[in-house]
Amino acid sequence: MATAGFTPLPSPEQVEAAMPPGRLDPFEPLAVTRVTPVVTSPRPVAVQPPLTLPDGFRFQGVMSSGGRPMALVQFGAQSGSLAVGDTGGRTTDLLPQSWRVASIDVPRGRLTLVSRHHLARGQVVIAEL
Repeated sequence: MATAGFTPLPSPEQVEAAMPPGRLDPFEPLAVTRVTPVVTSPRPVAVQPPLTLPDGFRFQGVMSSGGRPMALVQFGAQSGSLAVGDTGGRTTDLLPQSWRVASIDVPRGRLTLVSRHHLARGQVVIAEL
């Protein structure tokens, strides 16, 4: 084939070697760590486990419409777009109850969700393309 002017395809080993190291699953939860406050208390403080994306939720992409960032998602049998501030159970059915869109970063392909549920208050989950 090389004599016909074609460039041969890389071997499977070459493709695997060229794969950058990192997270294969961008939705996988981050590791849980323990934090010990500096002088105030010698006891370790347990950190809540990180949030994971809700069951049945799929982040499919981002776009900008009229300068407004939008996230393309599917939740259960419904699909559509979310904007910053959308809240599940209030302004959209594309998120579960008490979840809110905190930010959408179009250039990075990133969606940040916050759970307002009392057990996960203040925690965020980030989905990246």
